[in-house]
Amino acid sequence: MKKKTKTERTERDIINGIVLILLEDPKLTNRENKKELLNKVVSEFLLPQSDALGYIKTASKEVAECTAILKKKAMIRALIDREFLLRIAKSTKMYNFALTIMKDRDTLCGLYNKNAKGKSTKEILEIVKHLNSLNTEQLNTLLSNLKIDVKGKKK
Repeated sequence: MKKKTKTERTERDIINGIVLILLEDPKLTNRENKKELLNKVVSEFLLPQSDALGYIKTASKEVAECTAILKKKAMIRALIDREFLLRIAKSTKMYNFALTIMKDRDTLCGLYNKNAKGKSTKEILEIVKHLNSLNTEQLNTLLSNLKIDVKGKKK
């Protein structure tokens, strides 16, 4: 295994610093604010513009990967919540509420959004199918692992 040099650690520190800048001020991720971000990175890390652009590109990719993971987790959690509410509504014969939950779930899945990407919609539908195949005990176990009580509040 190759030992990291001082310059590699410094590069990592710069990228981490830029990631923090992007997370603290998300408007800097927009293309319109590219010059502002570049100037901020150049002045804060005392870098030439060409190097700063490379670090910004790497940091932006890392932020995009993190947010994609967080979005997927949030989507799964939202679908689990809808499924749990749907089962409660059906068991208590609150059919109007169940219909509202189903419409909300379908909107969340992108079924009513014409701009939804096919691949992500397929993944979401697979998650919904999996949740529908769970029995009540399995769903309760899953919810307990997420630390949610019946009222939907975090424990």
